[in-house]
Amino acid sequence: MSNSNPKNSLRAGAYQPPTADTQKKGVALSWRHIVLLAAVGVLAAFTLFLFLAKSVQVETYKVALLSASSQEPSADQEPSANQEPSADKEPSANQEPSANQEPSADKEPIDANVSFSSWLQLPIGNRVLMLSGTPTLTVSAPGFVTYQAPAIISGERFQQLHVTLKRLPGRIAVRLSSADQPQNFINIAGAHVSLNGEPLSEVPSTVTNIPAGPQTLRFDAPLYRAETINLTVQGENIEQSLDVVLEPAWAEYEFSSALSNVALHVNGVEAGTLPLTIKLEEGENKLEFSKAKHQTLVQSVVVTTGQNIVFPQIELREADAHLSMSSTPSGAAVMLGAVYQGQTPISFAVTPSAEHSLKLYKPGFKIVEQPIELAAEQSKTLDVELQADTVPVTVSVVPKNAIVSVNGKSVGTGSRTLNLPTLPQNISVSLPGYASQTQSIVPSRSTNQVLAFSLLTNTEQYWANIPNQYTNSVGNEMLLFKAPGEVKMGSSRREPGRRSNEVEYTATLTRPIFVSTTETTNNQFRLFRSAHSSGNYKRKSLDSGDYPVAGVSWQQAALYCNWLSEQEDLTPFYTTQSGYVAGHNGSANGYRLLTEAEWTWLAAYDKGQRKTYGWGNAETPPTKHRFANVADEKAKDLVKFIVEGYNDGYSAASPVGRFAANSKGLYDLDGNVAEWVHDWYTATPGGESKVDPLGPEIGEYHVVKGPSWARGYLPQIRLAYRDFGAKGKYEIGFRVARYADPS
Repeated sequence: MSNSNPKNSLRAGAYQPPTADTQKKGVALSWRHIVLLAAVGVLAAFTLFLFLAKSVQVETYKVALLSASSQEPSADQEPSANQEPSADKEPSANQEPSANQEPSADKEPIDANVSFSSWLQLPIGNRVLMLSGTPTLTVSAPGFVTYQAPAIISGERFQQLHVTLKRLPGRIAVRLSSADQPQNFINIAGAHVSLNGEPLSEVPSTVTNIPAGPQTLRFDAPLYRAETINLTVQGENIEQSLDVVLEPAWAEYEFSSALSNVALHVNGVEAGTLPLTIKLEEGENKLEFSKAKHQTLVQSVVVTTGQNIVFPQIELREADAHLSMSSTPSGAAVMLGAVYQGQTPISFAVTPSAEHSLKLYKPGFKIVEQPIELAAEQSKTLDVELQADTVPVTVSVVPKNAIVSVNGKSVGTGSRTLNLPTLPQNISVSLPGYASQTQSIVPSRSTNQVLAFSLLTNTEQYWANIPNQYTNSVGNEMLLFKAPGEVKMGSSRREPGRRSNEVEYTATLTRPIFVSTTETTNNQFRLFRSAHSSGNYKRKSLDSGDYPVAGVSWQQAALYCNWLSEQEDLTPFYTTQSGYVAGHNGSANGYRLLTEAEWTWLAAYDKGQRKTYGWGNAETPPTKHRFANVADEKAKDLVKFIVEGYNDGYSAASPVGRFAANSKGLYDLDGNVAEWVHDWYTATPGGESKVDPLGPEIGEYHVVKGPSWARGYLPQIRLAYRDFGAKGKYEIGFRVARYADPS
């Protein structure tokens, strides 16, 4: 069914598009619309700004000035916008402002120009509307240091910022006057003012750049006392006036001299030429008066203010001359007049325009004396050749071919006359094979001097220095025996009581020896072994300190000898291993035991003749006098054999040295205790002749020689009797000996 209503039907070509005029009328805006829209936008933005903006008020202050007696803020601090103002210091300029603190009562508000660096701000009266942030705040006022620093604008709606400005330095116009004329203002050369020890300016003048607040100024000027003034500096580039009255501190001194052109320096500063009247500052002053070719006079004066002085006339001495001296040889003593100057080379001052006596002296040289006169400030150099002062000295020399030397330098051979300087001289005479001799002499003209030299061979010189006897460190008296000679060892087959081990042979002793006159005592041995005891025999004590030591082995006796050598810094004779004697050193000069040959020569030979017993060759002992400590009637209860009818006064051992010494000065070789000797024991020691024999190289036992208090059987008290052993025994001791020739 079709719609036939013409209003609701569209026919082809019935639609007509809008024309251009119709389009313009629908979209066109007039300028009024644009202005209206802009106003609405601005109003909206302003409304938003007002909604977001913070109201900031900046209050500016200055610190109230304190009086000069109060504490004033430091001059090197800047003002602060975020700290409470303080009466005792200026604000810091490098701190952020604060909006939440109130100013203190000792600060005063001031008018200042305030600005922020923010591009969006709205000043309203004494406030500024601005958004939150950190814009730069600038505050300035005449007479104050401009403050510029970031300001913190927080989110609070209303804020206050407090800024304290720092005053600019002040200026002081200073005038000076003297206390004696305070109404007259004067200029004083060298016057100056200082602050805290630092100089500010010369005065009188206008002193600038003085920090505001209480300050202490010190005014100093030559010839015036220092003045210290406390004042409050206003600052803000304001000029203040200050009149300073200085107290005079000087006195007038008048100087004169008979000399012309005398210059005066005061404390190192030139003051002028005499005659001169000057003002000197109170206190100590150093005065120096000088003139060409004259000695400078230096004096110190203590000046009292107001006490004017006429100084005594100045007199200056002429300047010293100078003399430099040398000599050949050097080291000569120099005298100028009666004054010793020193030794050459030397330089010294000489009083001018006067004649002096100059002397040079050196031992061994002739004295040089001459006059000398020099002008003021004249310098002179002298070089003096000293002449040797010699004296003849006669030297007599034996042998005639011996070499003569003076101070180590050979001058020829044989006797001669020497011209020697009058100095200490060492004259030596020497010859190979002889001991050199030296004599010291100081040649003198007062007497004829003759030196005699008679050289000794080296051997003669050695024995000349060796004593015939000495006492060793433990008290043994040691006797010297030089080259004993030939000794017949053993015994003849015809000698009654002879034993088979007494084989005859000849020994020749060539080496000199020292031998102890007595046997070693208990006291002496205990210095080596403090715990040693010789014990007793059948209740007869053998242990008294002055008895011969007994009960010691051959090893102990030899070790004692080494110990004694060490006490006297001698070379030990016996060599040891692990504390035992293992051998010997035949060239050592230390203590040792006698050899069997040495013992035989010392005990059995009397004036070149050998004897059988200690008393001689008679087979019957002399019972009427005490010849030695052997077994006697008093010992018959102790031993098996005794010498019948003989009484020596001791039943056992006796103190050493109680019986007469033999012809060689030795005691107890024929009694008291038998003695260990050096030699190893052999039953057949004979054979060819031997020189300085020390016995076999090795063995089991050592030889024991000599009678003892325990022996009374005649064959056993023969001097040729040979016993042997190794261990200690109640009747065996020892004596010490040592070689006396050079080791």
